[in-house]
Amino acid sequence: MVDLPAYLDAALASAEGHALPDLWRACRVRKVRAGELVAALGAARVASS
Repeated sequence: MVDLPAYLDAALASAEGHALPDLWRACRVRKVRAGELVAALGAARVASS
């Protein structure tokens, strides 16, 4: 996750604004604990599938 002031709030507001309301309410968005590794973790997931 990019660590910029207000980035997370703006990203969540944008996601909610573009999502179908019923699907948004059924979701949970969480901050990645290993933020500095998120690109590597995603690449590893794709490589293993």
